[in-house]
Amino acid sequence: MNVIHAADVEAELERLGDEAVSEGRIPLVVFPYETKDEVIREFARRLSFPEYFGRNLDALADAMHDFLHALVGPTTLIVGVHPDFAATEDEAVIEQILEDTEQDAGDIIPFDVVLVKPETSRKAEGA
Repeated sequence: MNVIHAADVEAELERLGDEAVSEGRIPLVVFPYETKDEVIREFARRLSFPEYFGRNLDALADAMHDFLHALVGPTTLIVGVHPDFAATEDEAVIEQILEDTEQDAGDIIPFDVVLVKPETSRKAEGA
């Protein structure tokens, strides 16, 4: 998983989406939200999770596994992190789920994750 720190997260999401397209990859962008519930809803919306999706972190991990098997081509998942959500325990769990998903893709399909965090979170992480 590639982690990028940006002053303008949403502008970076757009740039990375354009870059993925130019590389022949399918860009899937998850926009930044402030709370865990909003973030999980955004994943469900942007990745077309089924109606029965449980909207919690365990369900997110399960849905991401199933999501891999539905991909039809090389894909880049670009995930924005809101400053208020950055460096929270929930954000760390989601980051681990994304890392695991990227590793699980292995030989299934070319899949990578780019996490775009606000510059301000770099200080909170001790970078």
